[in-house]
Amino acid sequence: MIDLSFGKERRIRKRRDFDEVYRKGRRIRNGFLTAICLWKGEGPSRLGISVSGKVKGSVVRNRVRRLIREAFRLNREVIGEGWDVVISAFPGVEDADFWEIQDRVMGLLRRAGVIR
Repeated sequence: MIDLSFGKERRIRKRRDFDEVYRKGRRIRNGFLTAICLWKGEGPSRLGISVSGKVKGSVVRNRVRRLIREAFRLNREVIGEGWDVVISAFPGVEDADFWEIQDRVMGLLRRAGVIR
């Protein structure tokens, strides 16, 4: 049985980990999303999400976080191991549905070389 959970080991949670990805990672922008990807070489690939405060409304920002997390989780089998990825969302994302967000996330990861 395939494990589709998205546990704590798959998340970037500490400020110093976010800072390291921001400092050393490769940035790729695609409309209202930006991915910063850093090859760590070991362990599971981890995801961090940042949604700009300019995306108005905490309900909307939390919805965007859930959709990005779900896109990453559902496509985990094609995402290589050993990556730290931070995806930042900016104004314009509030109008996107799940399929558009998933397409953009996967496009960013493909361009960064994260997808096998």
